[in-house]
Parts: sequence; structure tokens; C-alpha cells
Amino acid sequence: RVPHVVTAGETRPFEVENTSARLYGDEAGTQGFTVDNCMFLEVLSADGKVVGRAVVGFAGGLLQGKDVIDSLGRQSFSFDAGEIKLDTIVPERGVVKLRATVLDYGGVGKVSAVYVKVSARSGATDDLQNQ
Repeated sequence: RVPHVVTAGETRPFEVENTSARLYGDEAGTQGFTVDNCMFLEVLSADGKVVGRAVVGFAGGLLQGKDVIDSLGRQSFSFDAGEIKLDTIVPERGVVKLRATVLDYGGVGKVSAVYVKVSARSGATDDLQNQ
């Protein structure tokens, strides 16, 4: 089946070196979010090239051309605060943007508010003192 686009959005550019990015349902990072059926995520480099992609929710084998898009997290319509971690699709360094496209396969297509929270990666250090 071919899904239809419910809505789309894009973040401002953000730095990703020594950081971890997760999805939340509110700006404070305390709530989860919902999506029906799925959210297609693309990570864009500073020059606009897609450097990572994944799908969140019920995708049923989402394809882009002949490529199967990998899922992040469990197959669900609702996710806890910070449950979806983006580290596997975001490069280790550089400035990126995240583009999200909510897709629906029929029926009720909807999504709650979704926020990306970027925080310092715990234990991330290049300090080799006493080695």
C-alpha cells in the first residue's frame, strides 16, 4: 500500500558532536508522543544531503525506492518520553537538521506534538590523561 502524507516538519540546524538526540511529546522533555501510522525521519547534513533515515511507528515495511527503511524502536502508536533515540541515524559530528514526515495508510492519520531534545552524551570525552 502507498501511504499518504498527513503532515511534515523540519528542525533548525543543530550541532551533534558529543550529543544524543531523542524524541519527546513536549518542549520540556517530560511527555511521550503518538503517531498513526508512522513518522518517516530523515537526517540532513548542512548541505541538504540525506545522511540518515528511519521510521517510527507502524510502518509495515516502508520502502523508499527499492530500499527498506529501518525502524527505530518498537512497532507502536504511542511512545514514552525519550524512548526513541536518534543516535543510530545521526552522524557523530557536524551540523544537521531532522525532517519528519507523518504517513498514514488509511483511517485516522494523526500525530501529537513531537520535539527533538539534544543533550550532551554522558561519558563522552576525549580526555586521555593518565593513560
